[in-house]
Amino acid sequence: MQTVKSKDGQILTESEEVKDRWKESFQELYNKKNPTDEELTQSVPQMPSCKIEPAILREEIESAVKKMSDGKAPGYDNITAEELKAAGSAGIEILHMLCTKIWDSEIFPDDWGGYHHTNLQEERQA
Repeated sequence: MQTVKSKDGQILTESEEVKDRWKESFQELYNKKNPTDEELTQSVPQMPSCKIEPAILREEIESAVKKMSDGKAPGYDNITAEELKAAGSAGIEILHMLCTKIWDSEIFPDDWGGYHHTNLQEERQA
């Protein structure tokens, strides 16, 4: 059995009274507004907004392109891994600029959401 003291020092033993006292105690403890000096708060210079996540690195794009498997069917954009690799440094730079723009704006191009599936196997004849 749990017991707790009320504000006036009485010992509470009923579970509902104990629960209510704990609730009251936590509300008093955690819902107090911290005292602040508004004049001091206003005098503190505001920092410019900081990005939480770092920008995409060119090396990340280059690494991703290098890891792409050759000989695979092109994606929705009809660009193969071989074509991306053949684009070389200039292609990596363009991909980096594109990915950075998308990352910063947080807006994907509408046609990037598409998915196209082509069934390459014919139905088997029984």
